[in-house]
Amino acid sequence: MIHESWRMRAAKRCCELMHEIQNKGAPHKWIWDDLFNRLVEFWRQEDFKKLKQINKRNMASETGESLHTGRSTTYMATRKRMIRSYVTFSRTTLELGPPSHSEVFVRTHTRKDDRLWVDKRSEDVNS
Repeated sequence: MIHESWRMRAAKRCCELMHEIQNKGAPHKWIWDDLFNRLVEFWRQEDFKKLKQINKRNMASETGESLHTGRSTTYMATRKRMIRSYVTFSRTTLELGPPSHSEVFVRTHTRKDDRLWVDKRSEDVNS
């Protein structure tokens, strides 16, 4: 449980650092010049630019086919992560069994900070 929490925080911080480096256009002192140059090459690729635009549009969207907090993570990957970390919203860690479809839906369609639904449609689907 502690390892999973640390891993998630480290992954989030790594993502933030990559965004800082990309937006600043200059490497942090801890990143090697060779690695920074390879990252810049990757960020200049058309496939990356297209994916970045799609993700930017999706993150800004308040409506659409699917508004959720799971980003590009698949349902199965989220479910496996929930099984590994023993974290679900409606079960205690003492109960056995994998999280239900409903529990994964709640996990991916509620905000992490206040646990409110991301939109009215998600709330209606879960009722």
